[in-house]
Amino acid sequence: MQRIYDTTGVPAPQRAAYWRQSIAAAYFPLELEFGRPEHFHGELTLSSLGDLSLSRLRSDALRYRRQTCHLTADSEEYFLLSIPELAAIEFSQLGRRTLCPPGSFVLERSGEPYEFLYTCANALQVLKLPERALRLRIAGLDRLCAMRFDARDGTRALFVEFLTLAFRHTAALGPAQAATVARQILDLLAMALQREHDVGESEESAVQAAHLRRIESYIRRHLGEPALTPAGIAAACGVSVRYLHRLFQPTGRSVGEWIRELRLEACREALVGGEHAPSIGALAYRWGFADQAHFCRAFKARYGISPGEARRLARQDKDQGATLG
Repeated sequence: MQRIYDTTGVPAPQRAAYWRQSIAAAYFPLELEFGRPEHFHGELTLSSLGDLSLSRLRSDALRYRRQTCHLTADSEEYFLLSIPELAAIEFSQLGRRTLCPPGSFVLERSGEPYEFLYTCANALQVLKLPERALRLRIAGLDRLCAMRFDARDGTRALFVEFLTLAFRHTAALGPAQAATVARQILDLLAMALQREHDVGESEESAVQAAHLRRIESYIRRHLGEPALTPAGIAAACGVSVRYLHRLFQPTGRSVGEWIRELRLEACREALVGGEHAPSIGALAYRWGFADQAHFCRAFKARYGISPGEARRLARQDKDQGATLG
Protein backbone atom coordinates (compact mmCIF):
# COMPACT_ATOMS: atom_id res chain seq x y z
CA MET A 1 0.00 0.00 0.00
CA GLN A 2 1.25 3.47 -0.88
CA ARG A 3 0.72 6.75 0.93
CA ILE A 4 1.18 10.08 -0.81
CA TYR A 5 1.94 13.40 0.89
CA ASP A 6 1.64 16.45 -1.39
CA THR A 7 1.63 20.17 -0.60
CA THR A 8 -0.39 20.90 -3.75
CA GLY A 9 -3.70 22.26 -2.58
CA VAL A 10 -2.43 22.98 0.95
CA PRO A 11 -2.91 26.69 1.81
CA ALA A 12 0.41 28.56 1.66
CA PRO A 13 0.56 29.46 5.38
CA GLN A 14 0.12 25.77 6.31
CA ARG A 15 2.62 24.18 3.92
CA ALA A 16 5.62 24.19 6.24
CA ALA A 17 3.67 22.56 9.07
CA TYR A 18 2.13 20.02 6.68
CA TRP A 19 5.51 19.00 5.29
CA ARG A 20 7.05 18.78 8.76
CA GLN A 21 4.27 16.39 9.83
CA SER A 22 4.61 14.38 6.60
CA ILE A 23 8.35 13.90 7.11
CA ALA A 24 7.82 12.81 10.73
CA ALA A 25 5.17 10.28 9.64
CA ALA A 26 7.32 8.84 6.85
CA TYR A 27 10.65 8.75 8.72
CA PHE A 28 10.95 10.30 12.22
CA PRO A 29 10.78 13.80 13.75
CA LEU A 30 13.18 16.37 12.28
CA GLU A 31 13.62 20.12 12.45
CA LEU A 32 13.03 21.70 9.02
CA GLU A 33 14.37 25.00 7.73
CA PHE A 34 12.63 26.42 4.65
CA GLY A 35 13.89 29.14 2.35
CA ARG A 36 10.43 30.53 1.56
CA PRO A 37 7.85 28.46 3.50
CA GLU A 38 4.81 30.00 1.82
CA HIS A 39 6.13 29.04 -1.66
CA PHE A 40 7.43 25.61 -0.70
CA HIS A 41 6.38 22.55 -2.70
CA GLY A 42 7.01 18.93 -1.78
CA GLU A 43 5.65 15.52 -2.74
CA LEU A 44 6.45 12.20 -1.06
CA THR A 45 5.27 8.70 -2.05
CA LEU A 46 5.79 6.04 0.63
CA SER A 47 5.56 2.25 0.28
CA SER A 48 6.02 -0.49 2.89
CA LEU A 49 8.01 -3.64 2.23
CA GLY A 50 8.08 -5.94 5.26
CA ASP A 51 10.11 -4.17 7.95
CA LEU A 52 11.44 -1.68 5.40
CA SER A 53 9.91 1.40 3.82
CA LEU A 54 10.77 2.78 0.40
CA SER A 55 9.97 6.33 -0.64
CA ARG A 56 10.53 8.86 -3.38
CA LEU A 57 10.61 12.49 -2.41
CA ARG A 58 10.60 15.67 -4.51
CA SER A 59 10.87 19.07 -2.90
CA ASP A 60 12.29 22.56 -3.09
CA ALA A 61 15.53 23.41 -1.25
CA LEU A 62 15.43 22.36 2.39
CA ARG A 63 17.56 21.81 5.48
CA TYR A 64 16.72 18.91 7.84
CA ARG A 65 18.19 18.66 11.34
CA ARG A 66 17.95 15.71 13.71
CA GLN A 67 18.40 17.30 17.15
CA THR A 68 19.17 15.72 20.52
CA CYS A 69 15.62 16.49 21.66
CA HIS A 70 14.28 14.24 18.87
CA LEU A 71 16.16 11.17 20.10
CA THR A 72 14.43 10.58 23.43
CA ALA A 73 11.04 9.61 21.99
CA ASP A 74 12.33 6.75 19.81
CA SER A 75 11.76 3.18 20.97
CA GLU A 76 13.75 1.72 18.06
CA GLU A 77 16.65 3.01 16.02
CA TYR A 78 16.57 3.27 12.24
CA PHE A 79 18.87 4.01 9.34
CA LEU A 80 17.95 6.08 6.31
CA LEU A 81 19.75 5.55 3.04
CA SER A 82 19.31 8.55 0.73
CA ILE A 83 19.99 8.54 -3.02
CA PRO A 84 19.90 12.00 -4.67
CA GLU A 85 18.68 12.15 -8.27
CA LEU A 86 18.85 15.80 -9.36
CA ALA A 87 21.35 17.64 -7.14
CA ALA A 88 23.94 16.99 -4.45
CA ILE A 89 23.02 16.69 -0.78
CA GLU A 90 25.24 17.82 2.07
CA PHE A 91 25.26 15.62 5.15
CA SER A 92 27.07 15.68 8.49
CA GLN A 93 26.94 13.23 11.43
CA LEU A 94 29.33 11.89 14.08
CA GLY A 95 31.84 14.64 13.30
CA ARG A 96 32.01 13.81 9.59
CA ARG A 97 30.71 15.88 6.67
CA THR A 98 30.21 14.73 3.09
CA LEU A 99 28.86 15.99 -0.22
CA CYS A 100 26.78 13.31 -1.94
CA PRO A 101 25.99 14.01 -5.64
CA PRO A 102 23.69 12.02 -7.94
CA GLY A 103 25.23 8.62 -8.64
CA SER A 104 26.04 8.04 -4.97
CA PHE A 105 24.27 7.52 -1.65
CA VAL A 106 24.74 8.27 2.04
CA LEU A 107 23.69 6.46 5.23
CA GLU A 108 22.08 8.32 8.15
CA ARG A 109 21.52 6.99 11.67
CA SER A 110 18.42 8.09 13.59
CA GLY A 111 20.04 7.61 17.00
CA GLU A 112 22.60 10.42 16.52
CA PRO A 113 22.07 14.12 15.69
CA TYR A 114 22.68 15.08 12.07
CA GLU A 115 22.18 17.77 9.43
CA PHE A 116 20.99 17.11 5.89
CA LEU A 117 20.43 19.75 3.19
CA TYR A 118 20.12 20.48 -0.50
CA THR A 119 20.27 24.05 -1.82
CA CYS A 120 18.01 23.66 -4.86
CA ALA A 121 15.01 21.55 -5.90
CA ASN A 122 15.85 17.87 -5.63
CA ALA A 123 14.44 14.35 -5.93
CA LEU A 124 15.52 11.54 -3.60
CA GLN A 125 15.00 7.84 -3.17
CA VAL A 126 15.00 6.94 0.52
CA LEU A 127 15.19 3.53 2.18
CA LYS A 128 14.26 3.31 5.87
CA LEU A 129 15.33 0.17 7.71
CA PRO A 130 15.54 -0.97 11.34
CA GLU A 131 19.00 -0.76 12.88
CA ARG A 132 18.73 -4.38 14.07
CA ALA A 133 18.23 -5.67 10.52
CA LEU A 134 21.35 -4.00 9.16
CA ARG A 135 23.52 -4.67 12.21
CA LEU A 136 22.91 -8.40 11.81
CA ARG A 137 24.53 -8.19 8.40
CA ILE A 138 27.30 -5.65 9.09
CA ALA A 139 29.24 -4.94 12.27
CA GLY A 140 30.67 -1.48 13.00
CA LEU A 141 27.89 0.50 11.33
CA ASP A 142 28.95 3.87 12.74
CA ARG A 143 31.98 3.88 10.46
CA LEU A 144 29.61 3.91 7.46
CA CYS A 145 27.56 6.99 8.45
CA ALA A 146 28.25 10.29 6.65
CA MET A 147 30.35 8.61 3.97
CA ARG A 148 29.75 8.98 0.26
CA PHE A 149 29.22 5.65 -1.49
CA ASP A 150 29.77 5.68 -5.25
CA ALA A 151 26.87 3.83 -6.88
CA ARG A 152 27.73 4.21 -10.55
CA ASP A 153 28.83 0.62 -11.07
CA GLY A 154 29.21 -2.81 -9.49
CA THR A 155 27.13 -4.06 -6.56
CA ARG A 156 26.12 -0.55 -5.51
CA ALA A 157 24.65 0.26 -8.92
CA LEU A 158 22.84 -3.09 -8.82
CA PHE A 159 21.49 -2.26 -5.35
CA VAL A 160 20.13 1.14 -6.46
CA GLU A 161 18.53 -0.34 -9.60
CA PHE A 162 16.94 -3.16 -7.59
CA LEU A 163 15.61 -0.63 -5.05
CA THR A 164 14.06 1.46 -7.83
CA LEU A 165 12.42 -1.63 -9.35
CA ALA A 166 11.14 -2.84 -5.96
CA PHE A 167 9.55 0.56 -5.28
CA ARG A 168 7.55 0.36 -8.51
CA HIS A 169 6.12 -3.08 -7.70
CA THR A 170 5.54 -3.09 -3.91
CA ALA A 171 1.77 -2.67 -4.28
CA ALA A 172 1.50 -6.01 -6.13
CA LEU A 173 3.36 -8.07 -3.52
CA GLY A 174 1.73 -10.20 -0.83
CA PRO A 175 3.12 -10.28 2.75
CA ALA A 176 5.38 -13.31 2.20
CA GLN A 177 6.68 -11.94 -1.12
CA ALA A 178 7.32 -8.52 0.44
CA ALA A 179 9.29 -10.11 3.28
CA THR A 180 11.42 -12.05 0.78
CA VAL A 181 12.16 -8.95 -1.31
CA ALA A 182 13.01 -7.01 1.87
CA ARG A 183 15.59 -9.66 2.82
CA GLN A 184 17.05 -9.50 -0.68
CA ILE A 185 17.37 -5.72 -0.42
CA LEU A 186 19.15 -6.04 2.93
CA ASP A 187 21.53 -8.73 1.67
CA LEU A 188 22.35 -6.73 -1.46
CA LEU A 189 22.88 -3.57 0.61
CA ALA A 190 25.23 -5.42 2.96
CA MET A 191 27.24 -6.58 -0.04
CA ALA A 192 27.33 -3.05 -1.46
CA LEU A 193 28.45 -1.49 1.82
CA GLN A 194 31.29 -3.94 2.34
CA ARG A 195 33.26 -2.95 -0.75
CA GLU A 196 36.64 -1.25 -0.39
CA HIS A 197 36.73 2.04 1.53
CA ASP A 198 35.41 5.27 0.01
CA VAL A 199 35.94 8.99 0.23
CA GLY A 200 36.16 10.21 3.81
CA GLU A 201 37.59 7.03 5.35
CA SER A 202 41.09 7.21 6.82
CA GLU A 203 43.74 4.58 6.09
CA GLU A 204 43.60 3.37 9.70
CA SER A 205 39.83 2.96 9.66
CA ALA A 206 40.07 1.33 6.22
CA VAL A 207 42.48 -1.28 7.61
CA GLN A 208 40.15 -1.94 10.57
CA ALA A 209 37.17 -2.19 8.22
CA ALA A 210 39.05 -4.69 6.05
CA HIS A 211 39.84 -6.84 9.11
CA LEU A 212 36.22 -6.64 10.21
CA ARG A 213 34.93 -7.66 6.77
CA ARG A 214 37.22 -10.67 6.72
CA ILE A 215 36.19 -11.66 10.25
CA GLU A 216 32.49 -11.24 9.46
CA SER A 217 32.89 -13.39 6.36
CA TYR A 218 34.63 -16.13 8.36
CA ILE A 219 31.93 -16.09 11.04
CA ARG A 220 29.14 -16.40 8.47
CA ARG A 221 30.87 -19.34 6.74
CA HIS A 222 31.28 -21.19 10.05
CA LEU A 223 28.08 -20.02 11.78
CA GLY A 224 26.67 -23.55 12.08
CA GLU A 225 29.67 -24.84 14.02
CA PRO A 226 28.93 -25.04 17.79
CA ALA A 227 32.64 -24.63 18.58
CA LEU A 228 32.88 -21.19 16.93
CA THR A 229 34.76 -19.12 19.54
CA PRO A 230 36.62 -15.77 19.66
CA ALA A 231 39.93 -17.60 20.06
CA GLY A 232 39.29 -19.78 17.00
CA ILE A 233 38.07 -16.82 14.94
CA ALA A 234 41.10 -14.73 15.87
CA ALA A 235 43.51 -17.52 15.01
CA ALA A 236 41.83 -18.23 11.65
CA CYS A 237 41.83 -14.52 10.70
CA GLY A 238 45.39 -13.79 11.81
CA VAL A 239 44.63 -11.33 14.62
CA SER A 240 44.90 -11.46 18.39
CA VAL A 241 41.85 -12.12 20.56
CA ARG A 242 42.36 -8.70 22.14
CA TYR A 243 42.34 -6.97 18.73
CA LEU A 244 39.27 -8.97 17.70
CA HIS A 245 37.34 -7.69 20.72
CA ARG A 246 38.58 -4.15 20.05
CA LEU A 247 37.25 -4.30 16.48
CA PHE A 248 33.79 -5.18 17.81
CA GLN A 249 33.69 -2.51 20.55
CA PRO A 250 32.18 0.22 18.29
CA THR A 251 29.37 -2.16 17.31
CA GLY A 252 27.96 -2.17 20.85
CA ARG A 253 27.98 -5.98 20.95
CA SER A 254 30.56 -8.60 21.82
CA VAL A 255 31.68 -11.19 19.28
CA GLY A 256 29.62 -13.84 21.08
CA GLU A 257 26.50 -11.65 21.12
CA TRP A 258 26.83 -10.96 17.40
CA ILE A 259 27.20 -14.68 16.63
CA ARG A 260 24.08 -15.47 18.68
CA GLU A 261 22.11 -12.74 16.85
CA LEU A 262 23.18 -14.09 13.47
CA ARG A 263 22.18 -17.63 14.45
CA LEU A 264 18.78 -16.54 15.76
CA GLU A 265 18.06 -14.47 12.66
CA ALA A 266 19.07 -17.36 10.38
CA CYS A 267 16.63 -19.60 12.27
CA ARG A 268 13.87 -16.99 12.18
CA GLU A 269 14.25 -16.51 8.41
CA ALA A 270 14.07 -20.27 7.87
CA LEU A 271 10.94 -20.51 10.04
CA VAL A 272 9.03 -17.67 8.40
CA GLY A 273 10.33 -17.85 4.85
CA GLY A 274 10.68 -21.49 3.90
CA GLU A 275 7.96 -23.83 2.74
CA HIS A 276 9.99 -26.87 3.74
CA ALA A 277 11.96 -25.66 6.76
CA PRO A 278 13.38 -28.47 8.92
CA SER A 279 12.05 -29.30 12.35
CA ILE A 280 12.80 -26.88 15.16
CA GLY A 281 15.30 -29.27 16.69
CA ALA A 282 17.11 -29.82 13.39
CA LEU A 283 17.16 -26.06 12.79
CA ALA A 284 18.73 -25.41 16.19
CA TYR A 285 21.52 -27.95 15.59
CA ARG A 286 22.08 -26.72 12.03
CA TRP A 287 22.87 -23.21 13.26
CA GLY A 288 25.14 -24.12 16.14
CA PHE A 289 22.87 -24.18 19.19
CA ALA A 290 23.80 -26.72 21.84
CA ASP A 291 20.26 -28.10 22.19
CA GLN A 292 16.66 -27.36 21.25
CA ALA A 293 15.66 -26.08 24.72
CA HIS A 294 18.50 -23.55 24.75
CA PHE A 295 17.52 -22.40 21.26
CA CYS A 296 13.83 -22.01 22.16
CA ARG A 297 14.66 -19.93 25.25
CA ALA A 298 17.01 -17.68 23.29
CA PHE A 299 14.50 -17.29 20.44
CA LYS A 300 11.63 -16.31 22.73
CA ALA A 301 13.84 -13.87 24.65
CA ARG A 302 14.84 -12.21 21.36
CA TYR A 303 11.52 -12.16 19.46
CA GLY A 304 8.89 -12.47 22.19
CA ILE A 305 7.35 -15.66 20.75
CA SER A 306 8.45 -19.29 20.52
CA PRO A 307 9.87 -20.76 17.29
CA GLY A 308 6.67 -22.80 16.84
CA GLU A 309 4.53 -19.66 17.15
CA ALA A 310 6.73 -17.84 14.63
CA ARG A 311 6.26 -20.65 12.12
CA ARG A 312 2.49 -20.80 12.70
CA LEU A 313 2.03 -17.02 12.28
CA ALA A 314 4.11 -17.03 9.09
CA ARG A 315 1.94 -19.78 7.62
CA GLN A 316 -1.22 -17.85 8.52
CA ASP A 317 0.16 -14.75 6.73
CA LYS A 318 0.96 -16.80 3.63
CA ASP A 319 -2.50 -18.39 3.61
CA GLN A 320 -4.12 -14.98 4.01
CA GLY A 321 -1.98 -13.51 1.21
CA ALA A 322 -2.88 -16.42 -1.09
CA THR A 323 -6.59 -15.92 -0.32
CA LEU A 324 -6.40 -12.18 -1.05
CA GLY A 325 -4.46 -12.82 -4.24
